[in-house]
Amino acid sequence: MGVDRGILDSHSLGYQLRLPAAQIDVFAFRDVMGEVREFCEAGEYQSASTRLDEALAMWRGAALADVTSLRMRARAETLDRERVAAWEQRARIDVRLGRHDEAIARLERLVADDPLREDLYVGLMHAYYDAGRQADALAVFHQAKRTLMDEIGILPGRRLRDTMQAVLDQSLQLAA
Repeated sequence: MGVDRGILDSHSLGYQLRLPAAQIDVFAFRDVMGEVREFCEAGEYQSASTRLDEALAMWRGAALADVTSLRMRARAETLDRERVAAWEQRARIDVRLGRHDEAIARLERLVADDPLREDLYVGLMHAYYDAGRQADALAVFHQAKRTLMDEIGILPGRRLRDTMQAVLDQSLQLAA
């Protein structure tokens, strides 16, 4: 078969592939995201941006898209949340680097794909605010409020409300 005996094990329920963590894409992705966080904490946003591009290049779409197992679909949802979080981080770094148009476009796509995630609206408000577009930042809050009320009957959470108030007070601070 051409597979080393120590890599592929057979069991009563099937096969198990044994690889070092560094050769498994999800672990490699998480390692790079750890480096991105360290660069951000150090204020090294250009280095964070470069590493983040490498992490995002590891993705080719939704996790485990062709897998039908319910157990694995739950795993896939977790992985997809990590992928979206990486795109959110990409937008925050873009704002830090003054790439407001890219951040806004990216966050608008993310909001369109997942309109019930309040953190995406918060990020979009930050991007608009930092770009000097306070009215647009406030419009995002109202869009979020309408969507949340219409879709699931709830008001925006504390973080979204606090972000709106900070925009009104002109005191919004950037998150890394």
